[in-house]
Amino acid sequence: MSIFQPYVLFLIYVVVQSAFILLIPMFQPSSDIVSGDIVYSTLVMILAVVISRMRYQNWVKVFENEKSIEEKNDELEKINTEFGKINEKLKKANEKLKHLSQRDGLTNIFNRSMFDKTINLEWNKCQRNQLPLSLLMIDSAFEFFQLVRRHSLSLVTYPSRSLHNFVPIALN
Repeated sequence: MSIFQPYVLFLIYVVVQSAFILLIPMFQPSSDIVSGDIVYSTLVMILAVVISRMRYQNWVKVFENEKSIEEKNDELEKINTEFGKINEKLKKANEKLKHLSQRDGLTNIFNRSMFDKTINLEWNKCQRNQLPLSLLMIDSAFEFFQLVRRHSLSLVTYPSRSLHNFVPIALN
C-alpha cells in the first residue's frame, strides 16, 4: 500500500475537482443542479482531504512506533548478549571457586571437606546396600610407603561396618 503525502493528495483532489467543475455544465443543463453538484463535490473533496490527512498521520505514528520498537529490540539484544557474556564469566568463576574450595592449594588433591562429603556419600550407599566399606589412607608425604618398603608391611582390611578395622600385618 503506497501512502501519499497529504499535499500530494490535495493537489490530486484539486485537479479532479477543477476538471469536474469545468465539465459538469456540459452534462447538466440546469444551473441550480450544477451549483449544488459543485457544492457537494467540494464538501466531499474537503472530507477526503481531512480523512487522508488523518490516515497519513496515523501511518506516520505507526511507522515511528515500529522504528522505536526495532531500536528497543536492538538495544535489548545487545544487553542480552552482554548478560550472556557476564553469565559465562560467572560460571567460569564459580567453577574455579568450586575447584579451589575442594582442593588443597599446595598438593592439588582433594581437601578434608571433600573427603567428608565423599565418605558420607559412600557410607550411606554401603549402608543402604548392606555392603562393607574399605578405606585406605595415605600420607601425602609418602612416609607410609617408605615404611612399608623398609619393613615389608601391607594393609589388610576386614569387611565390617566400622572404619576402625584396618589391621597392619607384617609379611615375613
